[in-house]
Amino acid sequence: MAVFGRISGVFPRVVAVFAAAAVAAGVAGVAPGASAQVPPDYGLSWKEVGDPGNRATVQSETGNRVGVRIGAVPYTYRLTTTEVTIGQWRDFVQAFVPYTTIRLPGFLSRGIQIDEATQTAVITGDAREPANMNWLYAAFYCNWLHSGKDGSSFQAFLSGAYDLRPWSVGGPLPTQRNPDAKYWIPSLDEWTKATYWDPSKNGPGVGGYWRYPGISDVPLVSGPPEAGGQTNTVTGPRAAGSYPGVRSPWGLLDTSGGVSEWTETGFDRSRYVNGSSFLLRIEPALGDRIEGFANDSASSSPNGLRLASIPSPSVVCFVAIGGLIAVGTRRRSGSYIARSLASSSPSRP
Repeated sequence: MAVFGRISGVFPRVVAVFAAAAVAAGVAGVAPGASAQVPPDYGLSWKEVGDPGNRATVQSETGNRVGVRIGAVPYTYRLTTTEVTIGQWRDFVQAFVPYTTIRLPGFLSRGIQIDEATQTAVITGDAREPANMNWLYAAFYCNWLHSGKDGSSFQAFLSGAYDLRPWSVGGPLPTQRNPDAKYWIPSLDEWTKATYWDPSKNGPGVGGYWRYPGISDVPLVSGPPEAGGQTNTVTGPRAAGSYPGVRSPWGLLDTSGGVSEWTETGFDRSRYVNGSSFLLRIEPALGDRIEGFANDSASSSPNGLRLASIPSPSVVCFVAIGGLIAVGTRRRSGSYIARSLASSSPSRP
């Protein structure tokens, strides 16, 4: 009874702190912006990336790219299982058509055209293949999803996940998402972790980074899956998810092949791009290495998009409990969200 009395006296305070942690995502290790309600999936397939607080890469894991430390993420988050497809991108194009007369590939993606007579976005390729777009339109897309697919005005596309209002008057592009973003372009650290980090690579509970996608330290084999191929970087089917047996430690598909993918991380008007692409036909040994990311123009070059989002409510609650335990053992100062966002910017190579 004495023990029960002590627990029951503490319990209301624990509940109060737990609720605050789950809503504010304080020190709990959940993605910035996470709340008790997960945003809609919009027909997209998602995988959660856990193990918050994993370490960054060390020199032996990044080859000759000296000084690069990437992959550490202090929170749980989700990524789409594959890149956004042409069929999924078409809906955004249709919503954005009233606000632009520009028909650049960075907006339309390969496999989509506009019927000028009806102002209708028409799929001319295979809707199952990954779309490609420039970084700016990828940010517009995140804002559109963040707002519940609100296409009522151009202003609805300018804010939400990313503040594009300075860009609209000649200013810079944003270099990171807003703290309450529901969907965003993954940072270089988030993309690296989801593709290469394995919490048990070196034994139970001993994490490490794989050198290549697909849980491999050697390059994947390019070719069709029925012939033993593991990626379509040179030949093979182009539909997203064509290699279901080749996954990241977190269950992601097409982190090799498909199209190269945008990240949020970069500087000036460039952003880092990751992963190999069947459009470039570069062998996996060159395009898939963990340190193989490169800058690309955010306003002109078209690449693919793998969306990031906040985790499910069950993950928020579970990690929040872990955060409460951490609070009870040691104090942590400063803004969690500010630290989380700052940690998503790696050292420049």
